[in-house]
Amino acid sequence: MKFLSLMTAVLFLCSCEQGSMPKQDAQIVPAQNPVIAAADSSKVSGLRSQVEGRAVSVPISEKEIGAQMPLTLVVKNTGKADIDAGSGGGENNELWLKNTRTGEKKLLVSCRDSEDMEKVIAGINNPQFSPDLDKVYFQSSAWAVSEAIHVVDLKTGQERYLCPGNGLKVIPSGQYRGDLIVEKHKYYGPPNYGSYDHYYIVATSGKELRDLGENFQDIH
Repeated sequence: MKFLSLMTAVLFLCSCEQGSMPKQDAQIVPAQNPVIAAADSSKVSGLRSQVEGRAVSVPISEKEIGAQMPLTLVVKNTGKADIDAGSGGGENNELWLKNTRTGEKKLLVSCRDSEDMEKVIAGINNPQFSPDLDKVYFQSSAWAVSEAIHVVDLKTGQERYLCPGNGLKVIPSGQYRGDLIVEKHKYYGPPNYGSYDHYYIVATSGKELRDLGENFQDIH
């Protein structure tokens, strides 16, 4: 995977920097004040866990989102058995929204098992806020050759599958503000066959908007 070059693409497209997420037992991703985020278009971050094998969603109002600052996303391991996915066992973890000022925490989504890989939530990683802090995107274990991108609406608490992807970055500003850069593993059709990995700009609906190719020198 060449997803490290994803950062270069975001800088090239948006002319801004993103914060990095520390690798530790609990992944913590801070959010900016919505007013500041709207002004300078920066910051981003995703999720999952097991509660009786079902997803748990907690609605969060716009008023709460605006008032509870600073917000932080925390991904924590539950210590429970891994969730089966096409890529093997996915870590059983949870995504929480935490107010570091008040200490209040809300569980956004728990992991779940399913025969449909688009519905599996497992091994949550790379959580990212949308620029307006009304959504959270994340990667989940899924197929043998690809993870899955999911999104959680913080206003309604609803989570849904977006598209396959092995890498994710939210675009914070510019023409594609709020859209995603996703690395996808695809297959050539006959008569060529074989596979390839390209980066795509993907809309919040999951629709591909632009093929960025296999490296970011292709961007103009």
